[in-house]
Amino acid sequence: MQHQTIGILGGSIKILILSLGLLALATSLLLIPPKFFDARSFAEADPDKYTSLGDGWHRIDLGPFSIDTPDRFYHVRKRGIDSYVGLITDRKDSMHFDFGWYSYSYGDGRYLRSHDTIHGQKVIIAFKNDHIAGVHFPLLNKSNKLTVSTAQLSDQDNRRIIRSIKINGISGPTSSVLGQNKESDLFISGSSLFKANCTSCHHLDKKIIGPALRGVVSRTSVEWFTNWVKNPMEFIRTNPRAAQLFEEYNQTQHIRFSTFTDEQIKSLIEFVEQERQHAVPEKNYPRVVACQ
Repeated sequence: MQHQTIGILGGSIKILILSLGLLALATSLLLIPPKFFDARSFAEADPDKYTSLGDGWHRIDLGPFSIDTPDRFYHVRKRGIDSYVGLITDRKDSMHFDFGWYSYSYGDGRYLRSHDTIHGQKVIIAFKNDHIAGVHFPLLNKSNKLTVSTAQLSDQDNRRIIRSIKINGISGPTSSVLGQNKESDLFISGSSLFKANCTSCHHLDKKIIGPALRGVVSRTSVEWFTNWVKNPMEFIRTNPRAAQLFEEYNQTQHIRFSTFTDEQIKSLIEFVEQERQHAVPEKNYPRVVACQ
């Protein structure tokens, strides 16, 4: 009986020691500042580099991109869960940026958008009440996008800021006048139609339930796209390429949009084909999973 008691007591002591060890480990982990990024994030990179431009402005090197601002503005690091985010501020006014896959595209109908080019990169310029509200770089590669909002500065200063944004590793011409290629009513209609009817199965740039649709008409034809949208199962029986796609995507049946008018089909084509113009050669930027 005595040996049994000693055995139980010894076991209890071992459990107590183990519990104390686990508690100490948990406590030490809690004291370590959390890291929400993998590998070496942009926010961990070298401190921001400020280069004077000699006219009351400076250039801020933020790693994956640089931007020119009045020299009273400076970069403030912010914590991001799945993107590199921050403020460029003078304490009274701020510009926000978001470099990652989920960057805001100004595509929710609250802004008038123009498709322009900055340093060789296709961009979307957002306008609100005829003033630039921000810029979106939609396809830096398959992992990252960039959105920068403007500050409450003059339209001239905001245009200079937007035109100055340069993506590291990409160079080329900039549109002579920003905002000259505003989206047509047909494009806006097609965008709304796409979001309401297509996004449960399709993405512009990646395969999900169905194939990516950016530039699909350029890869096929207007007639092919129209038949696929309006009468897919009949088209599969008569068109080899449609039949191949049907097999490739596990015979997933496409919804039949037979009530779509010719104008609606035209608007969808306008949307997926104009969006196609944003594609650029892929660069090897690190995938930003999160930053602080």
